[in-house]
Amino acid sequence: MPNESEQVLLSVPARRFLDDSRSLTTFILFMIKNMKRLDDALGMIAKVALSLPDENTTAIDDVTKAALSERAAGTGGTALGTWMSYVPLQSELFLCRMTDNFLTYISELLTLIFSTRQEMLTSKDTIGVKEALGCATREELIGLLTERKVLSLSFKGLKDLQDDLTKKHKFVLFTDTPDFDRASVLIEKRNLFTHNRGYVNRRYRDHVKDAAEAVGEKLAIEMSDLLDDLDFLTNQVIDIDDRAEVKFKIPRNERVRDE
Repeated sequence: MPNESEQVLLSVPARRFLDDSRSLTTFILFMIKNMKRLDDALGMIAKVALSLPDENTTAIDDVTKAALSERAAGTGGTALGTWMSYVPLQSELFLCRMTDNFLTYISELLTLIFSTRQEMLTSKDTIGVKEALGCATREELIGLLTERKVLSLSFKGLKDLQDDLTKKHKFVLFTDTPDFDRASVLIEKRNLFTHNRGYVNRRYRDHVKDAAEAVGEKLAIEMSDLLDDLDFLTNQVIDIDDRAEVKFKIPRNERVRDE
């Protein structure tokens, strides 16, 4: 981690994305590390129990002694082994949280852009008279209009959002087609796990042309690939944030928080 003077300043949405991403990866590493520590502690306890004089272990039955022997030798089931058996589920949760974090960044960035450049709210961005009268200040009214604008954009697919921003505001989220395609596939995977438990359907096959799995098969994902994907999304967030500052003069006064 660079020192404070070397850290790049970020927008609030970008800093939140990076903070959440770090929490996600730190949690996975924390659990693996502590499962190993738990196994080591239990192994030590088992060795101590087996080293006690026979008169102190008469209440321990043979089955328990056998389990203690396996634990002491490190040949039985382990907490780490149990944790690792859930890696497929962890990978699914990691994918969904990682992708949702990126989509939330996009929504928060759009909110920041429209709040900073209020003239981008056009005459088509309207609310009812009753809602307008319920706003005590101009800032509150602008906030409500901005919220409605971003909400309408968030319902668009990534391609429609990219096209809308390009056409109306001369701004693209992704400057390279391969980057856009990679992000789109991640979102399709997230949708598949969220709405169909990860089983490939025709919609997924239609949107992901090079999908290896057939309709009805469970989508296979690897944690190592997801870590690469997180690095990719992080680079995209930093790039989008840099260009948004130049284009829309959004404030960027945040630094990544130290743990």
